[in-house]
Amino acid sequence: MLYVDPDREAAATTTSALEASGAIDVTMATGAGDALERLTDGGFDCLVTDTDLPGRDGVDLLEAVRERQSDLPVVLLVRTADDATVDRARAAGATDVLRKEDATRGRWLASRIASLVDERDLGIAPGDDSADEGSLPAAGGSCLFDDRLRVIEVSELFANLYGYEPDALLGEPWTVLFPDDRGPRTAETVRGTIDRRGSTIDDTLGVRTDGRAIPVQRSVTATDSETYLCSVLDLSGTDRGSVPIERNARRERALAALSRELREESDSDAFFERVATAVADAVGADCCGLFESRPDAVVLRAVAGWRDGVGRLVGRPTTPSHPNRKARPGDFVTFLDREADDRSALSSLLREHRIEDGFEAPIGTTADRPWGFLGVYTAVRRDFSAAEIAFVRGVTSLLGARLERDRADAAWTTVVALPTEVRRGESPRDVIRRTVDALAEIPGVSAVTGYLYDEREDALERSARAGTFTEADGQPASTLEGETAWQAFVDRDRTLVREVAPEPDEVVSEPGLARGVVLPLGEHGVLVAAVDGVDELLEPLATATSIARAALERREGERLLAAREETIGAQAKRLERLGASAALGRRIDGAIATAASRAELEAAACDRLVDHERVAFAWIGAYDVVGEVIEPRAWAGAERSYLNTVSIDTTAPPDEQDPTGAAVRTGKSQCRKRLLAGDRQERWRREAARRGYRSALSVPIGYAELRYGGLTVYADRHDAFADEERCALEAIGERLGHAVHALEVTRSLLETTDVVELEFQLRDADLAFVRWAVEADARIELESVVARSDGSIRGLFTVEGTSVERVLELAGRAPEVTETSFVTERDDTRLFACLFTRDSIVSRLLEYGAVVRSLESAPDGATVVAELPGDADVRRVVDAVSASFPGAKLVRRRHEDRRSRTRFEFLAEVERRLTDRQYEVLRTAYASGYYETPRESSGAEVAALLDIAQPTFNHHLHAAQRKLLTVLFADD
Repeated sequence: MLYVDPDREAAATTTSALEASGAIDVTMATGAGDALERLTDGGFDCLVTDTDLPGRDGVDLLEAVRERQSDLPVVLLVRTADDATVDRARAAGATDVLRKEDATRGRWLASRIASLVDERDLGIAPGDDSADEGSLPAAGGSCLFDDRLRVIEVSELFANLYGYEPDALLGEPWTVLFPDDRGPRTAETVRGTIDRRGSTIDDTLGVRTDGRAIPVQRSVTATDSETYLCSVLDLSGTDRGSVPIERNARRERALAALSRELREESDSDAFFERVATAVADAVGADCCGLFESRPDAVVLRAVAGWRDGVGRLVGRPTTPSHPNRKARPGDFVTFLDREADDRSALSSLLREHRIEDGFEAPIGTTADRPWGFLGVYTAVRRDFSAAEIAFVRGVTSLLGARLERDRADAAWTTVVALPTEVRRGESPRDVIRRTVDALAEIPGVSAVTGYLYDEREDALERSARAGTFTEADGQPASTLEGETAWQAFVDRDRTLVREVAPEPDEVVSEPGLARGVVLPLGEHGVLVAAVDGVDELLEPLATATSIARAALERREGERLLAAREETIGAQAKRLERLGASAALGRRIDGAIATAASRAELEAAACDRLVDHERVAFAWIGAYDVVGEVIEPRAWAGAERSYLNTVSIDTTAPPDEQDPTGAAVRTGKSQCRKRLLAGDRQERWRREAARRGYRSALSVPIGYAELRYGGLTVYADRHDAFADEERCALEAIGERLGHAVHALEVTRSLLETTDVVELEFQLRDADLAFVRWAVEADARIELESVVARSDGSIRGLFTVEGTSVERVLELAGRAPEVTETSFVTERDDTRLFACLFTRDSIVSRLLEYGAVVRSLESAPDGATVVAELPGDADVRRVVDAVSASFPGAKLVRRRHEDRRSRTRFEFLAEVERRLTDRQYEVLRTAYASGYYETPRESSGAEVAALLDIAQPTFNHHLHAAQRKLLTVLFADD
């Protein structure tokens, strides 16, 4: 190329960038005269010139060049692309007009130059005044797309053609400029074609900013930097200008006509022929064919543009021919390419007609195993547009819908006639044979095998088969021994499989991946069907299986009726048991909510458990860590001195372990459904059986890694505890563990006079409040923490220095808190409520018996003060915090005697008298501004914050206030 620029330094920079591409040799000139002299010698493929030249400007140079070389690509570089300059440049025959700053991006300019030279070599010569009427005009331009097909660079001419300012197009997607490429995966198909072939040229429609469609010729080239250079030429007013519009209208008319015909009842073969003709005409192809992929062959079903070949076999599964390869799973649209495809592998049909190019799209509901494919072919090399590919996709969708309808109609016709056919069966084997023969006639079902269960051999024996199994599949086995079919028979569960012969194998969950289906016939056997596309056949096949099963069971009708009645009764009983378990859970929750101590809680829980109709005796034992034994703490019901006769040692061998000990030791529930079963009778089992207990169920009571004990219930009948009772009791044990932990922590801190206060500092982002303070430049302070009896930990905290929305956004991304909500605002301080999760430092400290008394956080770090009883294992707490929060540092440890703090004794007395719920209600009401004048939160708002009804809130608040006043004024 010849590059003309009076600025030698800028020219040298641009020249180096262009030559770095490895494909362009640059000769520099500084003026118009120098450039014309060099052009006289010839040998240049392109001229790039600045418009601001000494003496004659760049447009004058262009006019002089056009007098000598009409087809030489000429690019003008302008600093400001005003309309007058652009119009003058276009009139003079400029190939393209680019901003001068674009020239500094060598990659962009090199790609544009390469594209212009390619267009000239292909016969596209914009600006040729000597061309005949109908030749390509000069209006056009170029833009650069990124790897996501979004505009990243644009020329002035390109923007002018579309009616945009250049900057307005930056970031716009491919489909804004070329709307014919809209639709699923069409733009991706365009990119795939360009990546494979390097470049593509086609006629299509563009849309201006005013909505007017313009016909353009589009040239797209893939660059080395994973971008795509797109050049367009305006075809308006040319002989070819109406072609994209006419083709688009023709495709739309064809698709509409085929859609209308799809709804009509017509012969499938005739419909296929009309599809082939319509597609060939709509895309201007030399020929079009519909191919069906059968298990043993690929067959031509319809054709347009060829000699008669319908019904012709064009491929075998065992041969590497083109139709067989194209019909296998792969891309949705597959292109033929004489450079990429092995000509010897093409089918004889394509070779006979000298096919050079084309594309094929599968037909059917499953992409990995289509019914066949629709092929569009030409005898010359041609690039098909994305709009044409989208049109063919639309046609294949219509064909798929038609095939589904035909397949469903045929399947249901078979199903409707099946009851009459199977009633003629004189034996189970005859019924199976008639069923298999009928199902094998359904389109899409290539083969069916029936197996009956032989009780004497305890095996599934083949009784009938029909249809064609491919050589790849092999022949069906005479006896099913594999796990897949047997499991489907045992579970009575319809199972999708990838392989059907010799035995069903490789279970799949997605119908689109299935090659077959195993259909259980109840206790009688199974049917194995090889299918092409399972989705639309599952329902009729399942219905046909039900009909066959009913025929097999017609002599056992009374027994089946009785079994169904028994099933209904069992379901009713199960619902009754679920209702009883749910009611029990609610009663236990009531005991948890009102208990003021662990002893009161355990006694109330046992009392409510024995109210259940299946529980004769219930007891709760406490785990002694030192002695590793379980000591009874509370019981209710028909105890009959049972607890005096047994000693529960958690270290006993597993086969001698009492269910309570096993539950505490393993942390899992233990169910003994029949205490009199088996020859071995451990002591606990004998003592329980003597007292009339026939089944037992035990669950552990604990919190995190702490084991508080176990809960055991006994019944006076076998199999009293099913899954419903087991799940309910496990949930009760878990809730009791949370409640006991909360009560134990509170008791320890209230009853001891010697406490240890630990102060930690955190300087990194391990703590959520630290992260928030850093990100929002705010100060955060924890107001209160309440461990609730259901195991949740509710907290109130204030934030100063940021907005409510910012805090809620940060909390929504933090794993340490959930259910964060705004409560009220005071000056620049905002109050929030939340639930702390197991990941929070509050929960982690509470697990080890420490209560957070204060937590203050700022951008430079946080200070956490926790309190625990004086006899607690401080090192264990510190190690736990360090392990969970590596940035935590213990900065202060202090022992304190509460007896010297009158105010603390007062608070302790208040906390002792108030239940957890009353204390939580009172403190939440105070912190949320309920007692301010005027009130900052109403009773309804505080109740909603606590997730309770307002009457319940009023009841708890009144009780808490009464107890508080009692402490203030009573003599006690």
